[in-house]
Amino acid sequence: MSGLLRTRLLRLLGLGSLASASLFAPASGQAAVVVGPGGGTPGTSLNFSLIGHNPLFGRGMNAALANFDHFLYIGNRTDASNSCGDLNGTGPVAPVLTPTNPDGTCTHVHPGILIVDIADPAAPTVVGEIPASVAVPNAAGEPVGVTSRELRVWPEKKLLIELSFRCSRTIHACPRGNDITFPFDYKFFDLSDPVHPQLIKRHVTKSAAGLAIKPHEFFLWLDPNNRDRALLFESTPSLSVAHWRRRAARGPGQLESALPRFRRPGQLWLRPGPALDDPDR
Repeated sequence: MSGLLRTRLLRLLGLGSLASASLFAPASGQAAVVVGPGGGTPGTSLNFSLIGHNPLFGRGMNAALANFDHFLYIGNRTDASNSCGDLNGTGPVAPVLTPTNPDGTCTHVHPGILIVDIADPAAPTVVGEIPASVAVPNAAGEPVGVTSRELRVWPEKKLLIELSFRCSRTIHACPRGNDITFPFDYKFFDLSDPVHPQLIKRHVTKSAAGLAIKPHEFFLWLDPNNRDRALLFESTPSLSVAHWRRRAARGPGQLESALPRFRRPGQLWLRPGPALDDPDR
């Protein structure tokens, strides 16, 4: 990261901390104020300055981003179809969006993972894209019905991790489908060339019974004492807490996910964490 970018980011974080302190510090004898005057209203923010901007082709539907060196990787909440969404689960299609094309379709522009160079924060520039055909193929190998929803980076290993799963026909303008036709998985990309990431591995987390578990969010924890160790925690909203507790009671190892192991000469890239009910491992 350049010195200029680091300085400006630190300045922004410092100002943000001051703003947070003033907004959230409780007054004497009063409850904490959680939303300041004008909260949520455009043009009312304080102590923030816009340094640079890029419209990302006006595509909208941008998903969570990840940072590596002076590059941003930005996922997409929709797909590469030309769907306008569908208010109906069955029967005739009822578009959610007003069609933008004469044939009644909606173009999804640049639907892949965009790569933005932010070395000059005043002029962020799109320098590449992981195509949707690589980032979000469905069961038929087509970039339809699946979204590049979450991204994380393990910087020391030059590893980009993507979580993709089915997008919604009502809120993401995707076509009808299910988790079989529009499957979910993790994808791992090598960032040795950060402008041209290479797909090296795919992974689907499975239960002890061998059933695929659909994740929705994930957190990547990097071990500060072991540069070759990381733990990936995922939320699974399709499973109840009680279900996980029952499985945890069955004995050590039941919750350990068979995360993929990545090896290069002399390197262990990723490995499973210990079972939640076995603190000695």
